[in-house]
Amino acid sequence: GEKLSYAHQWEETGLSQLQSQYKSHVIYDAAPGGKDVVVLIDMTTEKNLKVAADLIYQFKPDGSLQITITLSPSDVLAVLPRAGVTLKLPTSFQKVAYYGRGPFENYPDRKVAAHIGRYQTTVSDMWVPYEKPQANGNREDVRIVEFSSQVGQENQVFGLHKFSISSSVYDA
Repeated sequence: GEKLSYAHQWEETGLSQLQSQYKSHVIYDAAPGGKDVVVLIDMTTEKNLKVAADLIYQFKPDGSLQITITLSPSDVLAVLPRAGVTLKLPTSFQKVAYYGRGPFENYPDRKVAAHIGRYQTTVSDMWVPYEKPQANGNREDVRIVEFSSQVGQENQVFGLHKFSISSSVYDA
């Protein structure tokens, strides 16, 4: 029943209400012209479950940035919640090009009808006006996504593994 659902387990452990606290950071000189920044964060629930987050930002000499995130829960969890990264871009970045499943929204439980390919859309066109506000416009099995502006500015995101994306004109 409901008590066995992942959502119930998530609520019971307090994972839906994690509070983040910055611990420390260290900056290292990396390859010639590069820098590595290691940031340590503790996330805690009201029930004292802790999840340590190690974030490594590697600034490369070519201007690229590689981010590695490692999460370490203090207790064994029946279900590890989904973890993600939010990237906030200027509103001028409206064009979206990606290699993954599309062209329509798809999710882990219903993605086989969406074929893998290269697709182009806009942030506004990824929005789906559901009656109840919820996650929408998702794309699965993405390998690369590029957000660009009308004047040619662009940001590319590559994954070492397949990932999912969604974009919105609204803040989370």
